[in-house]
Amino acid sequence: MKMLGAIQAVLFDAEQKRSHNQRIEAWLGMLKDVLYDAEDMVDEFECEALRRNVVKSALKSDFGLTEQIFDRHIIHTEREMTHSFIHASNVNGREQAGDDVIETLLQSVDGENVSIIPIVGIGGIGKTTLAKLVYNDQRV
Repeated sequence: MKMLGAIQAVLFDAEQKRSHNQRIEAWLGMLKDVLYDAEDMVDEFECEALRRNVVKSALKSDFGLTEQIFDRHIIHTEREMTHSFIHASNVNGREQAGDDVIETLLQSVDGENVSIIPIVGIGGIGKTTLAKLVYNDQRV
């Protein structure tokens, strides 16, 4: 913007001292055209910035977003698809525990009372694997 102001000042000064030299007149004409083009570009840039602010404000008000939430960049990470299927041949050391749980569940099936068997323990000992093994068993 400072540069445009300086060019405008030079152009104004040159027009005040108008010369009858055709080369200077041609140069002033080209300088004027460049100045107008530059001003048009600045105006377009300012209009676009204003338009974006209006759209941003409208979106924030429509969706009730706060400035902090709206302006924050959210990194989307894809989560790995999970499933409950586990093949018994991939399980080591839990076959007997799985059979014990399944037998206990099958003994108490009388249509009215359903057994709930908690599987508890520290992390990493195979609670989820055991539950999946029982869930996917054909007998259950």
